Amino acid sequence: MVYPSLLTRVKALCIDTIIMVLMIYGISDVFSHFDHIPSYVKVLAFLFVFFLYDPWLTSARGGTIGHKFMKLKVTKTDTEELLNFKTAFVRSSIKALLGWLSLFTVGKTKRKQAIHDLVVNSVITVDE
Repeated sequence: MVYPSLLTRVKALCIDTIIMVLMIYGISDVFSHFDHIPSYVKVLAFLFVFFLYDPWLTSARGGTIGHKFMKLKVTKTDTEELLNFKTAFVRSSIKALLGWLSLFTVGKTKRKQAIHDLVVNSVITVDE
């Protein structure tokens, strides 16, 4: 099994960040064509992109668009199965809360796991 470098993971994260910014920009642009969009709808749209992009794609496809572009796959450490949505959501939430700090353990573990991977027992591998 091949584990990606920290740089490869950061590249995937940068791709995902760009995609999320573009999604939020696109949603804002659509909203601008309507006279009155309630604030709560705008907030819900932002929260949907920010909180559900990563766990939804990770649980459904084994990774985000950035992961797929960099040929990475997120699975359970012990079974190599895809994460369920709840586990993917917890993983994504920890990653969001810790930010870059979560990546400090990548070079220190045998499987190059970040803190958010260690907490939920997941691993990222190169999907060859």
